[in-house]
Amino acid sequence: MIRWDKLRLVPGTFTDESKGHQETDLLFAAPFAENEVLIYLYFDLDPEGRDDVVERVRSCMDGVAAMWVRMHGSSRPQPVIMPAIVPVFRE
Repeated sequence: MIRWDKLRLVPGTFTDESKGHQETDLLFAAPFAENEVLIYLYFDLDPEGRDDVVERVRSCMDGVAAMWVRMHGSSRPQPVIMPAIVPVFRE
């Protein structure tokens, strides 16, 4: 039910700047049924030896939700946020 042909990039980042360049992210939005879905891609650029990735992604998703509320208020239902963690291993 996601309208992939209407997928669009949402500007901004939700990663913690204090982490340096260990993580980055992209947020996309697309129509989904009567609402929209936000697809949050979290790129972990240094995934080895760290076990707090779920907590970091949860924190970023809180930022995504807060951004949406700031932009739209309570006039529309909040969209589904689909996270995806993308580990990036460098050789």
